[in-house]
Amino acid sequence: MASPDVDPPTATEPPSRVNPTTVAALLDITWRTVDAESARREGINGKAASLASFAAVVLSLTATLGREFLRLEDDWQLALYTVSLLCLVAALGVAVWALLPQKRQVFAVSYLARFPDWSEVVKPPELVQGEAMRGLLDGLESDRELNHRNARRVFTGFILLGVGLFAVALEAMIAAVDGTT
Repeated sequence: MASPDVDPPTATEPPSRVNPTTVAALLDITWRTVDAESARREGINGKAASLASFAAVVLSLTATLGREFLRLEDDWQLALYTVSLLCLVAALGVAVWALLPQKRQVFAVSYLARFPDWSEVVKPPELVQGEAMRGLLDGLESDRELNHRNARRVFTGFILLGVGLFAVALEAMIAAVDGTT
């Protein structure tokens, strides 16, 4: 609990007494959060890459072999074949979209460029740590939003893949039934 005679610090001005241990702990927590978000990004990218690879393989097999096994002169079989291809193409597309390089920034280059200046070198360590936290938090906010968008894209891709696979399974059943009659 804060003592009544000490005003809380503002976002731009440090208080008269700073606890260096607290500042170091906060910076550590911030770095751990940035690392966790980075690990989340890697996990999303791994899922997107797997989705893209699997969808591409199934798409190529379906496009190549599907028309050989189905009588595409029947409108409903042609529609089912088209739906399966469209869903697989869309799943592949959203997975690749999630994998596209996107701008990520932890620290602004203008901030880093000031490091060799004397005005930065003579700053108290707690002030430097506080500025570093601010830069990390600014980058973390945009990374979280980007990861959230990419996670939604990958989720949508898996839904589309599921629908496409269901349509392919129906095509296989139709081909099997047509082959036995």
